[in-house]
Amino acid sequence: DLYLSGGVVFGDAGGSGSATSNTLDSYEEGTWTPVVTGSTTAGTHTPILIQGNYTKIGRKVTAIMIYHAYNGTGSGDMIIGGLPFSIDVSENSGTIFANSGVPYTSGRTNACVKYLVTSFKVREMNPTGGGHSFIAYPTAPAYMRTTLTYFTNE
Repeated sequence: DLYLSGGVVFGDAGGSGSATSNTLDSYEEGTWTPVVTGSTTAGTHTPILIQGNYTKIGRKVTAIMIYHAYNGTGSGDMIIGGLPFSIDVSENSGTIFANSGVPYTSGRTNACVKYLVTSFKVREMNPTGGGHSFIAYPTAPAYMRTTLTYFTNE
């Protein structure tokens, strides 16, 4: 085992680059509990499997979630909260794999994730133009997998 009181510096710390920007000083893995609510009415649902895992390297967080539930009673846009760290930057990325029951508007497909401070919404795009909207809180059985990458100051 190797234990350091500081961080690992990559590259030439004495050169023209900044040692601080080349220092790995934080690594963490863990679990998180996704919290699914509606934007209009928070609602409840009967979970089958809801779980999350994350890896944090420096400021970069990759959070993975599985949401499998039925009998939802919320309304409005689906909001997924409980992220392991708050979000610092709005230019982040995410992918959504929807297996079944996620209420996309007819003819629309998932395109991206809209990050809030401690939660996110799934944005659906109209492939023929006309902008975007957010998927609604699922009231029927739904299964969704997500992989999100974002930056934090925590």
